[in-house]
Amino acid sequence: MQALSEAVTAQSALVNGGKSNPGKVLSILSHSALATRAMMGSRMTSCKSAKDRTSMFQTYEVAKVMQNEAGLNVDDVLPMANTLRENGCRLDNCKLNTGKRKFAFNAVQRPHLPVELCPPASTCGEVES
Repeated sequence: MQALSEAVTAQSALVNGGKSNPGKVLSILSHSALATRAMMGSRMTSCKSAKDRTSMFQTYEVAKVMQNEAGLNVDDVLPMANTLRENGCRLDNCKLNTGKRKFAFNAVQRPHLPVELCPPASTCGEVES
């Protein structure tokens, strides 16, 4: 119940808090995921085509779960997410969808993604998605 209470309190502050900022939506998604897990619920994340942005959030969420449930150090969350992006099944999904083991983010798009959702450069390429 403590985890649920903390997640709901943080969620309320984000939704009701002042001006919007680039990290606000990511924080709302992250806290919603934590609250849902605390209630033993299920949820899903999907972007329009359910490929690249979905993969970025899913890998980030798995790393956050490892932090909250397995004691992963907070400084290791992003490196863990990037390890999952480089070595996990998400690139296999890309291969099935596009024929290439690359996420469809280019050099112009990558700098505009939130740092938590920005994949390693080695996993990106000019891909028709």
